[in-house]
Amino acid sequence: MPIGGRVGRHTRENERQCQNWSPDQETVIALLNRIPVSGGGAGGGITGRVVSGLSSRDLYLAISRFEDKHFPGQRGGFVDPGGAMLKRMEELAARATSAPPTASAPPAAPAARPVTAPPPAKPETVFHRGVIHDHKPSGRWAEVQANPNSNVFVSALCKVSDPAELMAAASMAGFLGKPLASAHLRWFFTGGGADFVEDANLELMLRTDGKVQAKVAARVPKGRTSGTFAGHVMLLQADYEDEDFAYSFGAIDRLDFEFDFDAGTLHAWFQDRYEWHPVYPFYARLPGDEVRPTNAVHAAGVELKSRTARDYWMKGEVTIPLQAIQSTATRHDLGWGEKLGPGPIPVVGN
Repeated sequence: MPIGGRVGRHTRENERQCQNWSPDQETVIALLNRIPVSGGGAGGGITGRVVSGLSSRDLYLAISRFEDKHFPGQRGGFVDPGGAMLKRMEELAARATSAPPTASAPPAAPAARPVTAPPPAKPETVFHRGVIHDHKPSGRWAEVQANPNSNVFVSALCKVSDPAELMAAASMAGFLGKPLASAHLRWFFTGGGADFVEDANLELMLRTDGKVQAKVAARVPKGRTSGTFAGHVMLLQADYEDEDFAYSFGAIDRLDFEFDFDAGTLHAWFQDRYEWHPVYPFYARLPGDEVRPTNAVHAAGVELKSRTARDYWMKGEVTIPLQAIQSTATRHDLGWGEKLGPGPIPVVGN
């Protein structure tokens, strides 16, 4: 039963998630569930839904127990494609499946099993969608060119460019060295409106962006060390330390989170719209639509929806160790609700 990528978490790297593709998780879960507990397996104890990119706590602990029994001292926390752990799981699972009956005497009647209620199902994550502006192409690009209402650089380009040319030039200047922002822009043109899976990007942001870490951590009551605490924050463009995240996500209307102090984890998720916000008389103006130095670029983004470009949902969910979000947040922990200062105005204004 081959797998294509690693399954589990990196024990020695603060339990950083591996690839954890859904089919690979299902393969490892099936093997561990077939191996009895006495053999280091889960004996059917791993249940619940599989989330692509995220090894559940139950799966990670089952992998770790198997590893400790058969590869003591290794402490990797994951199963490698074609690795010794996977081969050992396959051997033991096959042995458990094909083991012949051992008694020649008539088999004893099975012992009565106590009737127990099934474990409660884990609640599904509720995603709160961000506001949809859904500006429509106007076909009035000549009027944008006549009055770009943008900074000098964008205005000069707008007057001699069609929407695609302006977008290409602006993104080349603004997205240089920002691979995540570039990937989001490409998806705008090529994704056909399909969701952009942000699980890995959300994890990277929560592990590395000190200003975002501080804003989330500041919502937790001081001194809280047990139980759970849930809440949500709005991330504005000034709330990012890394410009690549600012240019990728723009403003996130609602980032939900739940701290589990007993388990030592942070669960976070969001669903927000990737779209453009121009301000001209021929576009409906909604809250959050503001005249920006890149106003004409935003108009170009809307006009390009008459071709192959499509708005889309950015949707991500991740669970990480609490110490990961605490790693750099202290550098920016300015207290409850305090503004974290001005930041860049990205080309993308989601």
